[in-house]
Amino acid sequence: VLSERDMLGTQLLRRSEELSLLYEKIKIQQSTLQKGEAQYRARLTDIKLLRQKISAARRELVTARGKVACVDDLKREVYQLQRELLQERTKVKALSESLENPMNVHRWRRLEGSDPSKLEMLAKIQSLQKRLIAKTDQVIDRDLMIQEKEKLYVELKTKLAAYPGPQMVDQMQVFQRTLREKTAQLKAMTCELKTCHKQVILYKDEIAWLNKELAVRAHLGFALPVPRRKSCRRRQK
Repeated sequence: VLSERDMLGTQLLRRSEELSLLYEKIKIQQSTLQKGEAQYRARLTDIKLLRQKISAARRELVTARGKVACVDDLKREVYQLQRELLQERTKVKALSESLENPMNVHRWRRLEGSDPSKLEMLAKIQSLQKRLIAKTDQVIDRDLMIQEKEKLYVELKTKLAAYPGPQMVDQMQVFQRTLREKTAQLKAMTCELKTCHKQVILYKDEIAWLNKELAVRAHLGFALPVPRRKSCRRRQK
C-alpha cells in the first residue's frame, strides 16, 4: 500500500510538472498569438491605405488622361496664340512709332484747301492712342491666355509622372502574400492553443482524481486495492 501511495504521489508530482510546462507553453503561445494578431491588424491597415491611394491615383489618372487627350489641341492653340501675339506686338510697335514720328508721305503734293486744324490733329492723335491702348490690352490678354495654357500643360505632365507605376502594384502583392502567410500561421497557432487547453483540462481531471484517491486511502488506512485509471494520453486518443 505504501508503494502504491508513493507511486500515486510520484504520478501526481509528474502531472503537476507537466501541467506547469503546459501553462508556460500556453503563455508563450498566447503571447505569440497576440503579436501575430497585432501584425495582422497592421498589415490590414497598410493594405487598406494602399488600396485607397491606388483608387485615388486611378481616378486622377482617368481625369488626367481625359485632359491629356486634348494636349495636341492645346499645343496648336498655344502656337497660334504666340503667332497672334507676335503680330499684335508688331502692330503696337508700328503704331507707337507713328505716334512718335508722324510722317506726311504726300508732303510735296500741292494740297487744295486749308491745313487741318489743331482740333483735327488732336482727334487723330487721340484715336491712335485709343487703338494703341486697345492693342496693348489684347496683347496682355494673349499673354495671360498663353501662360494659363502652358501652366495647364505642365500640370498634366506632372500628374502623369506622379501616377503610381508597377512598383506600387508589386508592393501591394507582397503585402497580400504576407497577409495570407500570417493568417495561416495564426490559424495553426490557434489550433495548437486549443489542443493545449484540452490537455490542461485532462491533466487537471487526473490530478483531482489522484488527490481524491490519496485522500480516500489515507482515510481508510490503505485497506482498499488501488483502482487502475487510464492515462491522459489514452483518454486523449
